[in-house]
Amino acid sequence: MENLLAGYDDKKKYEVLNDVKLKYQASKKFYLDKFSTWQNYYKLYHKIQDDKDNTDEIDIKLSHPYALVENLVARIAQPALGKLTIEVKPKRDDQYQQAQNFYNISRSHFSSADYRSDFVNSVRERVICGSAWEFDEWANEYEDGQKWEQSMTSKVADMNIPVVSGMAKIAREISFKDQKEVANKFPVNVGYKTVFPSIFSVFPQPDVLKVRDMKWVIREIESIPVDDLAKSQ
Repeated sequence: MENLLAGYDDKKKYEVLNDVKLKYQASKKFYLDKFSTWQNYYKLYHKIQDDKDNTDEIDIKLSHPYALVENLVARIAQPALGKLTIEVKPKRDDQYQQAQNFYNISRSHFSSADYRSDFVNSVRERVICGSAWEFDEWANEYEDGQKWEQSMTSKVADMNIPVVSGMAKIAREISFKDQKEVANKFPVNVGYKTVFPSIFSVFPQPDVLKVRDMKWVIREIESIPVDDLAKSQ
């Protein structure tokens, strides 16, 4: 993701960050009851009892909600985890290779291990709580480093040239290929990606039902080192 604050001065950055903070607090307060309900659903799924309801009796029975949820998750997720169900056709005869390239990129994206694992977890959360989030975004993270690069270079060398009176020393420029270290940005996470964040990490605009009608949505990304934040600048 592009760092939109990179080109702002300190005053503008403070204004933007303060605006985001106020929106985050408003959304968190508005959806507080909803978050509590979702937590209770997860407790039923994991068969977790609150302390006030705990009888200290040994209970080795399987969780009925757990079995129901996993059965539904398998039914919903299985079709999407199989063979890619789209067909890419070129608009013109000379676009066949482009269509095939797009199909291969799509197949690689949807068949990756990370996508499949995150997708199944998202389906599970949707079954348990009735809601789930998906973000389709363009990653733009690079890391500064050095690489060897071959280039043409030149230097001035003294050469002895035979003349009538003997040998004469003259300076002559010689061109040759050389290896040198140059600064380079190495891609860490670049390109199209799909993210399935937890519903507890997303804070949408309050009192707006449809995403397409929302003017903003805040996604909380936890446990990001400062060095990783610098990579996206």
